[in-house]
Amino acid sequence: MVEQFLIVGILAVLLFFFIYGNIRYDFVALMGLAACGLLGLIPAKELFSGFGHPATMTVALVLMLSFALTRSGATSFMSDSATSLSKKPQTQLFILMALACVLSMFMNNVGALALIMPVVIHIATTNQIPLGKILMPLSFGSILGGMVTLIGTPPNIIIASYRADVVGTPFQMFDFTPVGLTLAVSGVLFVFFIGYRFLKVSDKTTIGDDHFEIDNYLFQARVTEDSKIVHKTFGEIHKALRELEIEIVSVVSNARTITVLSKQFTFKPGDMVLLEGSQEKIQKAIEKQKLVLVPADSQRAEVLHSKDTEMVEVMIGPGSRLHQRLVESVRFRSYFKVNLLGLYREGLIHRGHLGNFRLKVGDILLLHGEKEALSTIVQRLSCLPLRSRPQELQTPRSGQMALAIFLLSISCAAAGLISLQVAFLIAIVSMIILGLAPSQEIYQNVDWSVVILLGAMIPIGSVLESSGVTRIIAEFLAHPKFSFPDWALLAMLMVITMTLSDVLNNATTTLLMAPIAKDVAFELGVNPDPFFMAVAIGASCAFLTPIGHQNNILVMGPGGYKFSDYWRLGLPLEILIVLSGIPLIMHFWPLHA
Repeated sequence: MVEQFLIVGILAVLLFFFIYGNIRYDFVALMGLAACGLLGLIPAKELFSGFGHPATMTVALVLMLSFALTRSGATSFMSDSATSLSKKPQTQLFILMALACVLSMFMNNVGALALIMPVVIHIATTNQIPLGKILMPLSFGSILGGMVTLIGTPPNIIIASYRADVVGTPFQMFDFTPVGLTLAVSGVLFVFFIGYRFLKVSDKTTIGDDHFEIDNYLFQARVTEDSKIVHKTFGEIHKALRELEIEIVSVVSNARTITVLSKQFTFKPGDMVLLEGSQEKIQKAIEKQKLVLVPADSQRAEVLHSKDTEMVEVMIGPGSRLHQRLVESVRFRSYFKVNLLGLYREGLIHRGHLGNFRLKVGDILLLHGEKEALSTIVQRLSCLPLRSRPQELQTPRSGQMALAIFLLSISCAAAGLISLQVAFLIAIVSMIILGLAPSQEIYQNVDWSVVILLGAMIPIGSVLESSGVTRIIAEFLAHPKFSFPDWALLAMLMVITMTLSDVLNNATTTLLMAPIAKDVAFELGVNPDPFFMAVAIGASCAFLTPIGHQNNILVMGPGGYKFSDYWRLGLPLEILIVLSGIPLIMHFWPLHA
């Protein structure tokens, strides 16, 4: 009894922090693991058993392979091929949404969305199609694809591994397909042709420099002999400008344009300084520093759109080191050699001095600098370009080779010639040997937080089951006094899993619900497989909130969505999945096998 109270208490604290969201979920899971070890709920020799669990290693291999496919150009090759099938923008958008769904069947769906989203934004912007009408359906389509195959999403991998522990054999690669594919196809058709009408979004068609209205906040000033900054260094005046919420974008000195100033740069008479800030604050700065305001149109064009520099919008992606960091601590200018011109979050644009602004996943940054510096920051800080694909993608031939290797490995695993883990390992090693994906970049670009989360939560889930907590819950749900029919309990389990997945990571949800599903089936004396399937599908259906799935966070900024917009489309979609999914599960996975 004491063990039950302890594990329930630890789990309650973990759920609070998971929902709270200001602490990384992998660190929260490690806190829970440490508490279980400290209280003796998990023996020391089993404390890290989750990191060697087949589900954890399979997820890690899938994440590595997902990046390798993207890095080699395989996914962009498919994207280019798909968009060439039609010249009609609406048809192209539907094809891309379907492609995001297909890619998510075999790779990380966040990666699939990150690849497709810039192409969708370009097509929508070019053809004046509101982004709010297409980006949420795109996100949902990518999420739906994850339920089709074993490797599409962590819940499927966890359920397959858990089933192996219970009945001795795991689900195979395409065991999820009869139910998952039907739901994915019907879901994609619903959200693209009908569901988007439930959204109440703006007619905004783009973000970018036009949306940031950056030209209205750029002013050019000349340094004269009487200016207070003459013969002073940038380091000496930077603090004074920050207090006025002014940023220096560039300086033209001796006919040379300098886009990122060092602290040692010294201002001279005749220098032309391009300043960013509101007109009122710029006017105060010019008067205080005794500068001369001059027309800035030519300078804007020269600096912002020169052949050596460019302005790009990037989104802070999942796993980025920018999450929860102050802008000032990132040192965009001094370390990365780029200017941060603006920031877009949840419909609001922030400009001027942003030093005390705390960044988070989904923020859109307007950056200006040399192309090489911008490429570096995108790669090193896990940002997603919104108007162009990552510059590191290779040639169509390398993409075709990587795709062929991947398909061969999948075929061998599906035919039972080798295990799935071995097939993926061989595919990754082959791509590295052939130079299709550098090994160092694979390790750097894998979202290890998911792996850590699984490794920490698997032992905690085992304690939840071994202590008898899941059995108590199952006995309550299946108690004869409620007289619920079996199909109703199946539907109830799916709805509960969906609800949890809207506020928790889907892997965490699966680890909590899988043992409950097993115990409910055993209490009823029926086949546990349909209950496992209900949990796998429910955990993949995070459509009611932006926090339930990383894809939903990523489209929130570009689409201009509010928190309430998600349930407008997500609720009808989840109802459709429950009404369609329960009969499909009971048909393909009978309760009385």
